[in-house]
Amino acid sequence: MDAWDFEHFADYLADAERSVFLTALDGKEIAGYAVAHIRQARAELDSIAVGPAHRKKHIALQLMRRILGTLRRRGFESVFLSVRADNAAAIRLYQKFGFERFRSIECYYEDGAPALRMKLKLIHRSTR
Repeated sequence: MDAWDFEHFADYLADAERSVFLTALDGKEIAGYAVAHIRQARAELDSIAVGPAHRKKHIALQLMRRILGTLRRRGFESVFLSVRADNAAAIRLYQKFGFERFRSIECYYEDGAPALRMKLKLIHRSTR
């Protein structure tokens, strides 16, 4: 769960006006987190993670519900994310919430792994 260094997290916390940072607790222990960065009328889900000892407890589902609900209430039209193309569990989670794949990016991650870009429309505007 600690793929980012402390300074990366601190940057999001310091920019609270343009970030949403949620943590999930299991007792007194941090079990997971979700981080989104706001860019104009859309948001980017930058990271969601659950610690190995806390998996299989639906924490990722709860974090997704909360962060998407928060973004929807704030009036954002859409949410974007990047996910490792080989992370089937994460892709299934995102698809459960309605995210759709719209492109692939080769060599996106530091180890050269490709990513999928996915999008979820939060606000559906009528065309009348």
